[in-house]
Amino acid sequence: MTTLGRELQQRGHRVTLINLLDTQINADAAGIEFHPIGQSEFPIGAGTKSPDCDRNKCSSVF
Repeated sequence: MTTLGRELQQRGHRVTLINLLDTQINADAAGIEFHPIGQSEFPIGAGTKSPDCDRNKCSSVF
């Protein structure tokens, strides 16, 4: 998503990533505005603790 966001920024668009707190580091590194959701339900680190989520498979998602 950050690749798409950077491309849109280069074309003059304002980009905001809306996601769990775990993804903020990626948005910040890409220079993309970030707005967190689900902060109380999914604090930092909670996104990778899902029983359905194998850490290796979900690391690229979160």
